[in-house]
Amino acid sequence: MGIFSILKDVYDDDICYDDIGFNTILFYKWVKSHIEEIRKEIKEERIFINFEDIVERWTSYYHKTKDTHLVHNAKLRRKKTIRGKGI
Repeated sequence: MGIFSILKDVYDDDICYDDIGFNTILFYKWVKSHIEEIRKEIKEERIFINFEDIVERWTSYYHKTKDTHLVHNAKLRRKKTIRGKGI
């Protein structure tokens, strides 16, 4: 799967995120310092810029959906308590 294919909508962004999104976010955290070193070494700030764009979008999406899931999970937990049950 290529980054350009995602950016040009050849591949569906949501499907790609569901498949590799979280791992890509974690991978970027691991290689970020290496990317910065490569940029300094070859004096090119645009290198890996498309990869970073996808990581930024997917990180934003991850935090948004994580917050939504936390709210839903809290509601489900409340419904499971005695206080949440009608008597």
